[in-house]
Amino acid sequence: MSKSIVVIGNGFDISLGLPTSYSSLIDSEEFANELRRGNQLCIFLRNRSKENWHSMERNLVNYADTRPNYDTFYDDYFRLTKVISEYYTRIDNSIDIKESIASDLIIQQYIKGVHDKDNQLLILNFNYTLTIAKVLKKYIGRRLYNFLYYSDRLLSIINLAYEGAHYYSPLSQVEVVHPHGESNNVIFGVGDYDKVGDYVFLKKSASKHFIPSFRIENLMDADSLIFFGFSFGKADHHYFEELFSKLVQIGGKNITIYYYGERDRLNIIREIYALTNDNYTDFLAKNNVCFKDSSDTSYEVVGKFK
Repeated sequence: MSKSIVVIGNGFDISLGLPTSYSSLIDSEEFANELRRGNQLCIFLRNRSKENWHSMERNLVNYADTRPNYDTFYDDYFRLTKVISEYYTRIDNSIDIKESIASDLIIQQYIKGVHDKDNQLLILNFNYTLTIAKVLKKYIGRRLYNFLYYSDRLLSIINLAYEGAHYYSPLSQVEVVHPHGESNNVIFGVGDYDKVGDYVFLKKSASKHFIPSFRIENLMDADSLIFFGFSFGKADHHYFEELFSKLVQIGGKNITIYYYGERDRLNIIREIYALTNDNYTDFLAKNNVCFKDSSDTSYEVVGKFK
C-alpha cells in the first residue's frame, strides 16, 4: 500500500485562475460593504499591507496590540469572517477554473490511483474553496458516474470512478481535508504562538470549526509529500512542526515543493529553516527534495479538461 499526500495553499487556486489572494478579498464588493458599515477592523486592514494572507495575520496581531474595545473587536471580527465566507462562496458558485500546472498535478495523482488501486491519495486543502472537486469533475466529465461529497467535521471524501479508453477502476478514492474550513465554515485568524492578549477569538484553534484531532503525525506514513502554492506561514507552523522534526531526524521521504518565482522559493526556505530549527541542510540531506517553479511558462498540461 502506497500513500501520497498533497498539501495545497492559496497559490493553487490562483494558478487555476481564481481571485483568491488577500488583496482580491480586500478589493471585493463584500469587503467594501463592510467598510461602509464602519467596521473598524476592516478599515485597519484596508490601510495596511495587502501583499498576502500572512500580511493579514500580522495585521490582526498588530490591531490587537492597539487594545481595541473587546466587544467592538469581537463583533467586527465575526462580521469580517462572514464577509470572507460570502466572498469565497461566490467564487465557488460563479467562477470557473482553468487548466494549469496545478490542475495537472491533481489529475496526475488521480490517474496514479486509477492505475494502482492500492495507492491512497490524501489532499490537505488549506483553501476555503472546493477546487479539488471541480478539477476532478471537469477532468472526468460525463464519464463521472459516482460523485459523493460529504462535509462532516470538515472532512471531505470525494469518491470518483473513471472509465476511459486507457484505464479503468471501479473506484478511485480521494480524501480531502480542509484544515481552515470551507466557505461555509471559515477558520480565520492567527496561530497558537501569536500573542493577542485577551482576544482569544482570533486564534484559529479557538474556532468551533477547528478539528482538535487533526494533526500531521500521519504524514510520515506517506511515501510522497507534495506541496503546491503553500507558503508554510507561521500561523500554520503548529500543523507541521512535528513532521519537519521527523524529516530532519529520520528522513527518507520524497518531497516536491512547487513555488512561484525565486522570491517565493526563498520565502519558503526561510519558513523551512524555522520549522527545522535551522537544520535545513539535514532536511535536504536526509530526504529526496525537489523544488519546481510553477511560474515556468513552458510547462505543458497533460491532463486536459473534458
